[in-house]
Amino acid sequence: MNQDILYQRAGACIIAMLIAAGAQAGELHRPQTSHVHGSAALNIVADGAVIHIELISPAANLFGFEHAPASEAEHTARKNALSTLENADRLFRFNKTANCRAGRVEIGSGSTPPVQATGQEAHRHDGPDDDEHADARHSDIMAIYLFTCDVPGKLDTLQVGLFGAFPGIDNLSIQYITDGKQGAATLNSSEPALTF
Repeated sequence: MNQDILYQRAGACIIAMLIAAGAQAGELHRPQTSHVHGSAALNIVADGAVIHIELISPAANLFGFEHAPASEAEHTARKNALSTLENADRLFRFNKTANCRAGRVEIGSGSTPPVQATGQEAHRHDGPDDDEHADARHSDIMAIYLFTCDVPGKLDTLQVGLFGAFPGIDNLSIQYITDGKQGAATLNSSEPALTF
């Protein structure tokens, strides 16, 4: 199956599955997605061998600021944070028996076109307009990750490396749907592992 089609299917599945899970429970329990510094949200949907992860975080948690970079240090901080966000294998480690591999990564904000990466190859749009159109009040970053697992039936844990990579993230609200299971959890640097 074409990687683009697979990615689009996973994106549509995450929305549909979260809505279906909410309908079964009587309401939608979407993780906190309001703009709260220190907090971020993670949505995870497993659709067969495909794992789709959506990270939503205030830019301040990732870059250390929300405004357009004004100094060389801020430009460097933003560039380094984007590079870290592209490293899916560092940020998300599934249990080895599931044999999961990172695939496509997209990173963007409400005003910035997505950054696309496949594996370690990043295709960025870092033009001069990116910073000019950033929201000066509050800026959120969304990163979408696609993994494929050879043995999805063995998927049982996920180690989240976001806390070590981004000290600005204090807690992570998670909602997940896997084959036959759904749930929610809150992780922090003391408890960075999710058990499905």
